[in-house]
Amino acid sequence: MEYHEQIKVGADPEFFLLDEAKINISAHDIVPGTKKDPFPLKHGALQADGTAVEFNVLPSRTRGEFSDNITSILDEIRGRVPKELTFDFSPSVQYPENYFNELPTLSKELGCDPDVNVDGKLNMPNPPEKGTWRTGAGHLHTGWGEDLLDNVDHAEDCRRYIENLDSLWCAFSPAFEFDPFRTRLYGRPGSYRVKPYGVEYRTPSNAWLKYPKLYPFIFELCSYTYHTMLGGNPVPKLRGNIPNKTYDLVAQGGPSFPKNFKEIRYGC
Repeated sequence: MEYHEQIKVGADPEFFLLDEAKINISAHDIVPGTKKDPFPLKHGALQADGTAVEFNVLPSRTRGEFSDNITSILDEIRGRVPKELTFDFSPSVQYPENYFNELPTLSKELGCDPDVNVDGKLNMPNPPEKGTWRTGAGHLHTGWGEDLLDNVDHAEDCRRYIENLDSLWCAFSPAFEFDPFRTRLYGRPGSYRVKPYGVEYRTPSNAWLKYPKLYPFIFELCSYTYHTMLGGNPVPKLRGNIPNKTYDLVAQGGPSFPKNFKEIRYGC
């Protein structure tokens, strides 16, 4: 893996909307932008993705920049969404059947390219039938160069990076994301896509988006994984509860999982 003192971390999370009766409604006619033509924001871009709100975070060089970019984007979106609607960061939601059936066909369509798993198996992220259920992702993008697809080692670098990052993510994520329904449909551990700048980690749900105190930790988790690998070392295998895992990781130069992280800024 080629060395860069600073990596860049971005994201493309999704979330849902609730009306005043706390019933999920589609974002297709509420937010601007599409996958092919995203609406520009100060620190990213916005689009409707099916029934969800999706945004793209500009690549960030520091934990503070990553956190500030996300909160800035959420502030902008909040200003564009009617105030009576609530942000819903649930990993899976179910729309009322009668309401869902009346939605435009395009907003109900499921379509996503397959991704690959660290065990080499191809993942088909969208099963043929979800009914009125939809899932929300919180994909993370880690960049460490440009035009890396020309590097014969890049695919293996990505696989090893995700294998190590996934080990840490799966150790800490049960504290803030647990949705067995979503994991049956999407977000298998160790899922990723090779990118020309680095790699996209596709396992995380959108649940982390609910807690701003997690944003710096997530950046540092990506950075720690990358720089640990550069030294030729695997990341540590963590066991036990969160305080013990945090202590073990910090003792080996890693970030500390934030205490009292369950402070929300928007929605539920």
